Amino acid sequence: MSDVSRSRRLLRQSIRLQARLEASWGDRWIPAIIGVVLSAVLINLGLGRLDNLRSGPDLAAYTQSSWLLAEGYLPKASLFGTNVHLLELHWSFILYPLAVIGRFTDPARTLIVAQGLALGAGVPLLWRLARRAADLRIGGATAIVAAYAFHPATHNLGIVDFHPETIAVPAIFGLALFSYTRRWVPYWIAVAVILACRADFGIAVALWGILLVGTGKRVQGLWTSGIGMAWTLGLLLVGQPLLKRFV
Repeated sequence: MSDVSRSRRLLRQSIRLQARLEASWGDRWIPAIIGVVLSAVLINLGLGRLDNLRSGPDLAAYTQSSWLLAEGYLPKASLFGTNVHLLELHWSFILYPLAVIGRFTDPARTLIVAQGLALGAGVPLLWRLARRAADLRIGGATAIVAAYAFHPATHNLGIVDFHPETIAVPAIFGLALFSYTRRWVPYWIAVAVILACRADFGIAVALWGILLVGTGKRVQGLWTSGIGMAWTLGLLLVGQPLLKRFV
């Protein structure tokens, strides 16, 4: 077989494979497989660090806070300092539902698993964002999610210590996707999850609302900006002093 015939055959096979991937099969399974593998790797490595006593101090402090919440005590972990309430740090309300789960499981492992699952759940949302909003083909979308999955920052968030803001990662992708597709119920759920992770995330939500206003979604954008700024300013300027005084 000549080199020209071999090249044409490889080209036809490549085009045929790309056509199959561009069908629903690729959109359904590629992000699912990457997301599952990413979560499995992060959870396995995170639990390995925990078992080898190599986890950081934040995981220990949040584990202590989670245990205190599960047992009905005030979440004033001694590892955060003397008489420091959990909410004084970043107003991470997301720790409360995680503490409920940690009541029936090991709290430290619950936090590690939740973190890994959140980062893995971001893959399908990022994939749909690349395919629908950016209108990328299979190759481009795969490159984006692969860059996300292999980026050192993703692995640092999922393996080294515990970071409440990690839970907001899929919600941030969902914020962009659902606003583009005008699915407002899941959009507001994503906003709620983001705000529950950190008080200062309200500024990012408010800026996203300004972007929505600029793209013609005026009502949703104004509400988003108002809620984001009210959340951040209310918790930091009003909630913080009240918490220190009464708790």
